[in-house]
Amino acid sequence: MELEDLLRLERSDFMAMVSGLAPDEWARPSLCAGWTVKDVVGHVLANDEIGMFGYVAGVTRAGLRPAVHTEAVRTRWRERDVDQIVAFARGLDHPRGMARSMFKYAPLILFTETFVHQQDVRRAIGWGREVDEARMIAVLDALVHTNAGVRARRRVKGLRVRATDVDYVSGAPIGKGPEVHGPAEVLVMTIAGRVVDPGALGGDGARVLLDRVTGAATRVADNHEGNHAMPATGPRRAVLGLAREVSAQSAKLRARLARRKPVGADVAGDEDTAEHHPIPA
Repeated sequence: MELEDLLRLERSDFMAMVSGLAPDEWARPSLCAGWTVKDVVGHVLANDEIGMFGYVAGVTRAGLRPAVHTEAVRTRWRERDVDQIVAFARGLDHPRGMARSMFKYAPLILFTETFVHQQDVRRAIGWGREVDEARMIAVLDALVHTNAGVRARRRVKGLRVRATDVDYVSGAPIGKGPEVHGPAEVLVMTIAGRVVDPGALGGDGARVLLDRVTGAATRVADNHEGNHAMPATGPRRAVLGLAREVSAQSAKLRARLARRKPVGADVAGDEDTAEHHPIPA
């Protein structure tokens, strides 16, 4: 299955989730510290609202500080009516704006960001879902081996990462680094900086990974600079450099995906912190 196919499935799940949110769930805290469910949804959908050059212009106005631009976008979406946000999401049969450019030139970034932020919301409100093995392996592999999206590769440096519910093992060779193992989704969220279920992780590398994330923290303090961060080399050079980097990383991931066969995998919501609500059909 191609990376673009996995991205379409992930976006479809995200839009269905947005349409199914209850009125009181929009104001709940997400797994992003200080961000509500509405904030996270707006952050993701903003990719479809503006074009790549609009994003570059926004970051430039923010003094080439992506975090400042991200906060401005969050404020703008926070002020919008929920019905408007749902209507916007329902109209996204195909990517628009910057999401369309990312779908073509940087699908890996859009894929990892959409997956992690979707789980930021789903775990906060207790919504589980089923994710095919190919998609789960792809996002886990992206976080272990690339700097795309949430830029989490440094957290697993020197570790052997093994999923216990899908066919995935990578990182340090046996005997060359401590192993951390557990459910793929828990590994993904932990590597992305969210300590969601530390008891589900095992191996000598579990403590190493958790210490690298935040120690005993239960929510990530994430300013989102890693999502679309640009080095201070000028907007045009930064965008071109990011595109080249992601293109190379995507090619490596595509080669790995070609060797995988899809199998279903359950992804549970965070039942310890929220009530479960199934998404309407």
